[in-house]
Amino acid sequence: MKQHFPRALMGAALLNMLLACGIDDARDLGMRGSSIVNGERHEGHPAVGGLQHSLGGSCTATLIGGKTVLTAAHCTHPAAQHYFLLLNQRWAAKRVIAHPRYTSPNVENDFAVVLLREAPGVEPAAIAAFPPEVNQELTLVGLGTTSDEGGGSGVKRVATNAVAELSEMVLTYYGAEGDTGNVCYGDSGGPSFAMINGQEVQVGVHSYIQGACGLQGNDMRVDVGLAWILEQADDVHVGGYPDHQAPELSFISPDLTQPLYPNFELSMEASDDIGLKHVELFVDEVSQGKMTQSQITGVPFSFTLKLDADPTETAADSLRKYSLRAVATDLAGKITEVHEVINIFPYKTFGELCEQASECSTGICQAHSTLSTSTCTQRCRPETPCPEGIACISTGTDYVCAAPAPLGEGGCRLAQSDSPPLGLTPWLLLVLLVSRRRPRVLIQR
Repeated sequence: MKQHFPRALMGAALLNMLLACGIDDARDLGMRGSSIVNGERHEGHPAVGGLQHSLGGSCTATLIGGKTVLTAAHCTHPAAQHYFLLLNQRWAAKRVIAHPRYTSPNVENDFAVVLLREAPGVEPAAIAAFPPEVNQELTLVGLGTTSDEGGGSGVKRVATNAVAELSEMVLTYYGAEGDTGNVCYGDSGGPSFAMINGQEVQVGVHSYIQGACGLQGNDMRVDVGLAWILEQADDVHVGGYPDHQAPELSFISPDLTQPLYPNFELSMEASDDIGLKHVELFVDEVSQGKMTQSQITGVPFSFTLKLDADPTETAADSLRKYSLRAVATDLAGKITEVHEVINIFPYKTFGELCEQASECSTGICQAHSTLSTSTCTQRCRPETPCPEGIACISTGTDYVCAAPAPLGEGGCRLAQSDSPPLGLTPWLLLVLLVSRRRPRVLIQR
C-alpha cells in the first residue's frame, strides 16, 4: 500500500529517513518553497497568493471570499500566526480552521480555511459545487521553484493538465511534458481550476505528489469539502451552477398588513432550484442576523423580533413604523429581496387588557377566573410592593402582582398566561377577592 506524507513541516532529517526506508513514492507539497513543474510565469488569477506562517512555513492559497482564503490543512500550524501574501502585501489571519477530519499519511480532508482580518479588495475565485469530469482540462497555479532541485521560488506560475482519475475525495493528474505541467513542493494549498457550466471554478486544492515532482499530482476535491467550507464563512463564492433562477422568498406570518405588538416571531419561507446560501433579515437596515444553509432545515423558519425600543410609550395611537427587508442568496450568488413596512403598537402597561404576554411591557398577561378578559400584570417583591390595593403573591418560584380587574369589572383572578414566565403549573389558581377593606388571597387546587 502506498503511503502519503503531506505534513508541511517535515524536516530534512525525517525526509531523508523516510527515503532511506524506501518510502519515496509520496511526498508533501508544503513548506519547501517549490512550485509548478513545466509551468510559465503568470500574472492572471489575482486571487491566488502565498500563505506563510511565523514558524517558517510557505504554501499557496486562494482568496474565495472577501476575507476568506482556502488552502491545505497541512499548510497550517495551530501555534503560528498566518499571513496571506497578495498584491505585494501581507494580510494577517484572524483565525485559521483546519478540517477536523484531516488525516495523514493516508491523506483525507486536507482543507483549511483562513479568515483574514481585512479584505484585500481582490475579486475572489469561485469554488466548485460539482466535480470536473475525467479527461477534463485543468489549470494548475502555484508559487515557488520548478523542480526537486529548487530555483525560482516566490514566482506565480501556471500550467495545464487533465483529470486522470477521480476517487471519492481526490482528483489526480499525471506528467509534466510538452504542454503539460504538474505540481511540486510549495504548491500545497494552491488551486486547480476547471470550466464547469461555462464558469472557471476551483475544483481542487493541491495536497500531495507521488514519486518525483512532475509524475503525479493529487488534489482534494473542492466539491467534497464544500459543505464544511461554507460552514466556516458566509462570504464564500460558489460557482459552476447551471443556475438561471433566483431564490423564492416570502413572509408567511404574522399578517404584516395589520399592526403588531413589539415581540413576535416572523415566519418566512425560502427555496431555490440549486440551493440556498443564506437568508438575512434587516429592520430599518440593521441586520437581525442570517440563517445559513445548515440552519434552514425546515419550512418555514423564523426570526424572533423585539422592535419597541421604548417600553414606556403608552399612547394607544402612537404606532411606530419599521421597514423589514429580507435577502435570500443562493449558492450561485443570485439574490432575491422582499420588503414590507409594518406598524407596531406600543407595549401595554400594568392593568391594560391583553391577549398574549408579548403585548405587555412586563411579558406577563394573566387571565381572570370569573371574567373572560386578561390583563397585564408584573413581578413584585415584598420590599417592592404592587400598586395600591393589589396583592403581591408568591408562586413558589417568584412573586407576581395579582391581576387587577379592568375598569368597570368586578373581582379578578391570576391564572396561567399563554406563555407564563413564572413556572406556574396548570392546576394553580389564585383568586383575589376585592373588598372595601383589604384583599384576601384564596388558593384553590
